[in-house]
Amino acid sequence: MNWPIERFFSLPKPSVMALVLAIGSFDYITGRDFALSPYYLVPISWVTWTMGRRAGIWLALASTLTWFISEGASRSPEEGADTAIWLATLPESGPSGGIFRDRQAVDW
Repeated sequence: MNWPIERFFSLPKPSVMALVLAIGSFDYITGRDFALSPYYLVPISWVTWTMGRRAGIWLALASTLTWFISEGASRSPEEGADTAIWLATLPESGPSGGIFRDRQAVDW
């Protein structure tokens, strides 16, 4: 029989890495507002079940690296608000009309 679960687990294995990267991208976009780390277990479980322990360990390491990069690249709310508060508290003779990041003017 061709059960839906059998079709799901017969998907090409590179799609699993794409799923990890999609979860990592969504994790980066949402920042620290949502904890998406449990969702990395879905592809890890899938690969471990279908391909074995060694492949599961390698995907777990790749997922950990993806999660670490996405968490490290995102900012906390305090870090994000720092420049806006700094600009709001500058005297009127301070810089204006530009783009600022980390209290520095950005050329554009």
